[in-house]
Amino acid sequence: MRVQTHSLTHNAHLLALALALSLVYLTGLKKLKLQWCEQLESLSDRLGDLMGLKELNLKTCCGLKGLPERLGDMTGLKELDLKKCWGLTGLPVQLGDLTGVEELNLQGCSRLTGLPERLGDRTGLEKPNLEKCWVFTGLPERFEDLTGLKELILKGERVDVAASSACWSDGAGGV
Repeated sequence: MRVQTHSLTHNAHLLALALALSLVYLTGLKKLKLQWCEQLESLSDRLGDLMGLKELNLKTCCGLKGLPERLGDMTGLKELDLKKCWGLTGLPVQLGDLTGVEELNLQGCSRLTGLPERLGDRTGLEKPNLEKCWVFTGLPERFEDLTGLKELILKGERVDVAASSACWSDGAGGV
């Protein structure tokens, strides 16, 4: 029997060790839940080896300072939950390589200043949540090309939507 869901929560020290050791053996993993590991500061680049991963939940890993560049290798990823990852100030450019991502939850990433430009190439992105990203300065120019956009949450932002007004002109989303 292959492991399809792996959940390590609340203990960053144990998590870092267990994750580093287990990524080699969990290539068939579909869901990885690492939520509430508040002291977790980084993730191994080996995370990119999990090509079959569909859901990555890092919710409330508020000590997380960055994401591995190889995250973009996880082309099967459908959901990326970074809610309340307060330590994130930016996202790797390779995030734009996530061709299958449909849901991107950045709610409460209060230090995040923007999104990678190539994320606008992801026509399958349906539900980006940017609520309470207080220092967020604007959407990528190509965000208007998101043909699959169903819901865009920007509550509480100081986002310059005038620069990306085409996103709103056809009723694809709203503020």
